[in-house]
This record gives sequence, C-alpha cells and structure tokens, in this order.
Amino acid sequence: MYVAREVTRLGKDLLKTKNLNDESIRKTIVSLRSFKEECKKRKVQNISAVGTSALRDARNSKIFLKEVKKQTDIEIQIISGGKEAELTLKGVLGNEGRNLSAAVGPLYVIDIGGGSTEWIFSCNSADYECPAFQRTEIKMDSLQIGAVRLLEKFLHHDPPLPEELARIKDYIHEAVINSFVNHGMNDSQDTGMVKGLIATGGTATTIAAIDLELEEYAGEKVHMHRISRPALREIYLKLSKVPIDQRIKIKGLESGRVDIILPGILILLGIMDIVRADEVTVSDYGLLEGIILSD
Repeated sequence: MYVAREVTRLGKDLLKTKNLNDESIRKTIVSLRSFKEECKKRKVQNISAVGTSALRDARNSKIFLKEVKKQTDIEIQIISGGKEAELTLKGVLGNEGRNLSAAVGPLYVIDIGGGSTEWIFSCNSADYECPAFQRTEIKMDSLQIGAVRLLEKFLHHDPPLPEELARIKDYIHEAVINSFVNHGMNDSQDTGMVKGLIATGGTATTIAAIDLELEEYAGEKVHMHRISRPALREIYLKLSKVPIDQRIKIKGLESGRVDIILPGILILLGIMDIVRADEVTVSDYGLLEGIILSD
C-alpha cells in the first residue's frame, strides 16, 4: 500500500484568530493537489477527504472548502468529533488491533490530533465484565485538547518553562476526568480495569519513531510498537530540556512536529496515568484506514 503524508498545520493560530491560517491553507491545497496527481497516476477511481477539528472550529471553513473544490476538484466532508472517534476505532480494530483487543479484553484507543483528542473505551470481549458499560459496549468522546491547541495556549518559551508544562498537565487532567465522568465512567474501577491502550495519530507514531531512533519514518516498524510508561517519560524529559533547534536533531522527530511533540506526549502520558496503563501500543492505522473501510 502506498502512503504519503504531509504536515500542513491547518489549525495554526486558530485559537487566537478563529480562522484558518493563509499559509496553512496554501500548504494544504498544494498537498492535496500533489495527492490528486498521485491518485491519477495510480488510476484511483474514488477519492475521500475529511476534515476534523480545525475545520469544525474555523469561521472560514466554508471558504476553504470552496477553494479546495475550485483548485483540486476534491470535496472535503467535515466530520464530527464523535464520527472521528468512530472511524478511528474502525481503522484500528480493522487490522492487527482487533487481535490485540480480543486477546486482552477491555481497551482504550486514543487518537491525539492537533486540535482535538478522541478516546474510545471498547469492551468487546464476552470473557470480561465491564462495570462502566450498562447499556452499550462502546463509549467515546472528542476533547478540545490537541497538540497544536495546547502549544498555542500554554507554551511561550523555548525550551518550555516548568510552570508552563505543569499548567498543561493540569489542564489535560481536568479535561479527561470531566469527560470520563460525563460518560458515566466515574468509578476508579472503570478506568483502572483497562488491559490495553492503543494510541494512533501523528503524536503517537512520532513517539514510536523516536523510541526506535528511526532515520526515516517506517510505518511497518512503528505499527504495533510498544512503549512503557517509564520509557515515554524518559523521552518526554529528554525533549523538554532542549530548545527546538536541538530537538530537531533527535532521530525519529520530523521537523513538522518538533514544536508540538511535547504537548502531544503530555496528552498521552496524562491519559496513561488516569487509566493506569503500564504501556501503550502504537498503531500506524487509524482515521485514514477507518475512512477507507467505510467507503
């Protein structure tokens, strides 16, 4: 399978301006044009494109969608946070994640994005009791915490000040706990019973690439790579102590994520602490594969 990825930071400055950044719009359209040409070369019959957090929140989303359609003839569908979580789960469990899920029972799937983070609590094994589930087998939510959003809201120094990072941790903890409580998961047993945690999205795959010290990104190596909580904390501490111009030299850390990787890691660590997960399994499959499986 051919895979191409581009980080265009469509949600840059969104928190401050409420609008999509002009430069990010330009980069995104250039990338979409490139993808469209690649699709033509490969004789692709159908193209699906979805927009997530940035397009859900931006005031000028409709203008952007019209410009994309005009320049590329691609129609982008803006999906809700709930739909994003649903497709992410489908993408993860539609591959090796299904085997992991069946083996360990109840699990969380976490998708850390630039503007939002989706969590899905799945109890799909009859061999396990799920006290959090009374009427449904799956619970999910989309939180307004994402790597770009937290960067712009809290980090104003390079490297970040300890108090800035502490504020991010507190903010994440409150957001996640409130989300769990709002979905009826207010018993410590509900969050502590999880036997598996799968993380997907750019933050998760970048963390795996750093842990593996990859010179170039390799999805087949990243996929299903496991990282312990102590190892993740060690990566976080290493990155938090160095400025961006040194951070960019770390193997596995692509330039497009060099400034947002710290808030992304803090989101993952925060959730791991709350659900008491000793390790996380990184999935290279997620929203993209969920979209493909839904077509």
